[in-house]
Amino acid sequence: SGHIRLKSTLVHGVNDVKAAVNYMCSRYNIPGCILIGNSFGGPSVWAATAHLPEKRVLAVVSFAGSARGGPIFEKQKLGTVSAARNFMKPCLILHGTHDANVALPIATKIHQAAGKLSTLVVVMNGEHIFAYKRDLVYPLAKRFILHTL
Repeated sequence: SGHIRLKSTLVHGVNDVKAAVNYMCSRYNIPGCILIGNSFGGPSVWAATAHLPEKRVLAVVSFAGSARGGPIFEKQKLGTVSAARNFMKPCLILHGTHDANVALPIATKIHQAAGKLSTLVVVMNGEHIFAYKRDLVYPLAKRFILHTL
C-alpha cells in the first residue's frame, strides 16, 4: 500500500539515528545532538530517544511526524507516544492543518504525551512536509534549536 508499517523498517530508522548521533558526538566531541525527524523520521527519532543514553539527546524536532504504536512496537521500545511520554527534554512538533498523509490529531497526541516541555505549532493550511510553508516553519525550528543549545 506504500505505507511504512513494518517494525523492521522502524528498527532500521532507529539504528540509523543512533549511528548518526554516535558519529556526530565522537567526530565533533560534543555531548549530544538535537534529533530532527520529518514524516517517518518522526517515529524514528522518538524511538531513538529510548535507545540512546539520555545525555546524547538534547531535544527533538518533528516536522509532520507520523507515529507507531501497539504491542509489537512497545515490546521493543519503538512506540512513538510512549517514547514522547518518557522524554523529559524540550521538543518542538510542527504539523499542518492540511496534511493529507498524517492527521493532525497524531501530532496533538504526541504533544500531550511529551508534556510541559513540548511545543506544538499548528500551521494553518500547512501540507505534509510543508512544501509551501518552509519559509515559516524553518525559522521556527532554527529559533527553537538555537534557544535549546
